[in-house]
Amino acid sequence: MFLCLCNARDIASTAPAASSRTPLSTDRTVSTGCWPGLRKCHRIYAEDSGWGLFQQLLAALDQIAKKYRVSIANVGVRYILNRPAVAGVIGGARLGVTHHIDDNARVFTFTLDAQDEAEIEAVLAQSRDLFALIGDCGDEYR
Repeated sequence: MFLCLCNARDIASTAPAASSRTPLSTDRTVSTGCWPGLRKCHRIYAEDSGWGLFQQLLAALDQIAKKYRVSIANVGVRYILNRPAVAGVIGGARLGVTHHIDDNARVFTFTLDAQDEAEIEAVLAQSRDLFALIGDCGDEYR
């Protein structure tokens, strides 16, 4: 869910950036003409626990992002980087889109405290086991 969030942070219909739009958008549409990664993200949060829980996660991340004056994507990446078995995160990239470089570097300018981690984990505890649902990479790669 977090990687999906990071990949789609510039897409207003699913995961708006903290600096530009509210994360509580009610626009749930994903056009068939949008890029495949966005369609996959939409499917994942639909199969996980639905739009409402995704919005709760975005709201929690947005609150933390405002605290540190970083983007929602930065908070998601920082959270993932804090996991014991994670050595790196591969953020989504699209050909010709370079404006994320400076924003992505901000992930190293702050540290999540115990309260931040607890707020994120409280939302994640409500989600389903995506590994059991779609496996380690999603069925479109099988």
